[in-house]
Amino acid sequence: MKNGASLIKSAVRALAKHPRMLVPLILCWLAYAPLVVAFRFHIDWGAYEQWMQILIAFSGVLLLSLAFAWSAFVLIELIRQIEMDEEPRLYQALAKAVANTIMALPIVLAWAVIWLLLLILEAIFSKKRSDDSDTAYNPENIAKTVAGYGQFSLSSAFFEALQKGVRMLAFLIFPAIAWERLGTFASIKKGLGIARTHKSEFAAGFVLTELAALIVFIPPAILFYISREFDVSFPDAVWFGTMIYCAFAWSFALFLEQMFVAELYLWHLIWEREVENAASEGRRKPHLVDVKRPSVMDGVADLYLTRLGETPAR
Repeated sequence: MKNGASLIKSAVRALAKHPRMLVPLILCWLAYAPLVVAFRFHIDWGAYEQWMQILIAFSGVLLLSLAFAWSAFVLIELIRQIEMDEEPRLYQALAKAVANTIMALPIVLAWAVIWLLLLILEAIFSKKRSDDSDTAYNPENIAKTVAGYGQFSLSSAFFEALQKGVRMLAFLIFPAIAWERLGTFASIKKGLGIARTHKSEFAAGFVLTELAALIVFIPPAILFYISREFDVSFPDAVWFGTMIYCAFAWSFALFLEQMFVAELYLWHLIWEREVENAASEGRRKPHLVDVKRPSVMDGVADLYLTRLGETPAR
């Protein structure tokens, strides 16, 4: 838990120093928000046969998976630039992320399929109470939709946790493509292997990033609660302001997930190199905590502490 907390703290400090890291996630939100609003209010699902409903839902999920993957690759490239002692160049990262996303298409497609299956299972097992006031197309309900605010249930919380876990595993696989230039199956094996090898750190990151997301969404949750339980009518300007706040809160929460797994991957690479050095020198195998924890804040080009430092990433 302590190691996971250290990585989360490092991610927050990194964002304060390099706010440009949030740009691709804001761009993602600009795709995410209209899509979920359209799915919630503008698509008459009853007018379509079941197979067409699934196809429409999959199209939306695939689009979001591509957007999330692209934003993760932007961050991964920015980290590479910093950890190779280069000047961070956002435009270069944006362009390189497109190429890496294309390379990762099989993984993104698999992620989208799993995500869709989890959404279908959630719809089957979650019993949501219908409320006509929540279906009205108004600023308050739009704000609730983009904030992901709804009736709590254990089943929905369970499936949302599964979706988050799959998402973080996908983010953990992507550095293998961007940094090590591994193929699809080798990247999956490497990413899942890191999660298995450092499962306590991964689990801590899962819990702590979720806790951070809950904290940043407390202000809009309070507004929604007051409006619903006390029948308080806030002006539309409040809800538009809430949407803007949610854009940054949502982006920050996703940034923490991406930054956490990227630094965990880099930490693993440093640990791998130290394990090799220990074996060649006849020393005991070091634990993860025995090696330097990477941080974009420490001014050290950490990628040079790995095998990648011998041949700069392309």
